[in-house]
Amino acid sequence: MSENILRFCSLASFARIKLFYRKIKSERKKIQFFQKKILQVRMGDPRAKPSEEYAFEHLGLSINEQIKSEYDLITEFEGCCVPEAIFNHNGKNISVEVKRIIGNQLPIESTGRRVIRRRKQIVWPWKSTVEASLSKLNESIVHRYHIQEHHVVIVVPDNLTGKAHRKLLSHVYDTQQVYLETTPCVLKHNHIFLHVIKGDVELFDRM
Repeated sequence: MSENILRFCSLASFARIKLFYRKIKSERKKIQFFQKKILQVRMGDPRAKPSEEYAFEHLGLSINEQIKSEYDLITEFEGCCVPEAIFNHNGKNISVEVKRIIGNQLPIESTGRRVIRRRKQIVWPWKSTVEASLSKLNESIVHRYHIQEHHVVIVVPDNLTGKAHRKLLSHVYDTQQVYLETTPCVLKHNHIFLHVIKGDVELFDRM
């Protein structure tokens, strides 16, 4: 066995071995990520569940109308981004994604307030959150479950000032517009709905 290992090492270059172990490390990280995600969904993420239920209620959806949960979809479409759930509502199959946005800035940390940059430019910190919610419109899911509408619900705190709320709405809808104009979508744009709703500040306690 040891002779075979030595023979292999003598034939393979150091760079090739290094690349091999780098690939193993990358795959291991992916596996760990999905294991963590599945475990989180199985247990029910306590930070997200209340806001999800609140958003479903806002849309008039009931648990009896849910045909697939996030856990079901993660298991079925391993490696793909999936929405919170699929519902059959008023005779239509719809996918729903829920996100929480606490305001127009990230929370202050011990080192100060963080900023997000793209191409060295400071951008609205929740831009990627809105984009991610729209990207959950997965082509494989749409075709398999005949999805007719995709609903994104952004929950924001009900204690924002009027000015802060209007600014946040502007950022959200501007991000949506740019995303839809620059990113191919499976559904027509008039079948993609973005809702921004106010929620109790307790929904944001554990972000």
